[in-house]
Amino acid sequence: MSFYWITRLDAIVTFSEIMATLCGIAAIVLLIIGVLNRYDAYDKEDKEYISGTRLIRGGVYSAVLTLLFSLCILFVPTTKEMCAIYVVDYLKENEKVQKMPEQIIDAAANFLEEQANKGKEKR
Repeated sequence: MSFYWITRLDAIVTFSEIMATLCGIAAIVLLIIGVLNRYDAYDKEDKEYISGTRLIRGGVYSAVLTLLFSLCILFVPTTKEMCAIYVVDYLKENEKVQKMPEQIIDAAANFLEEQANKGKEKR
């Protein structure tokens, strides 16, 4: 993945959040109005029944879009998360970095030993 797309991940997630919200609101409104139109109709050939059916169909499409954008929000990492993934992968495969904890422990042990010896010398 190129660095350009890593920087664009936040924009993709933000766009998906906005679209999921708008589609969710549209789905709720269309479904409510569609059900009310179908309920008010006299028979299946009435204009309100037909428009209600179309609105319900639009509401279902909007609900599906809401689900798709929500999945995008869920599975597309943000820029910070993607950078963390790259860093962890780099650290996992780098032998030099894997030896560092041992070197840090050795350095800390030597430092503590020197401090302990300095305390004995002062007495």
